[in-house]
Amino acid sequence: MTPEGFRVVVSAFNAGTQREAATRAEPALTMEQLKTIALSPKWQKLPRASR
Repeated sequence: MTPEGFRVVVSAFNAGTQREAATRAEPALTMEQLKTIALSPKWQKLPRASR
């Protein structure tokens, strides 16, 4: 979370929704890939109105 209160939340599921049984052995993205997305400095470049 930034000092301004901006937060990026990412998640991955092995199914179409959280309530369904897994449809594949591994998530589509690894934990490292999710961290890279969430921590990307590109989020800070979004226009302020989009935040």
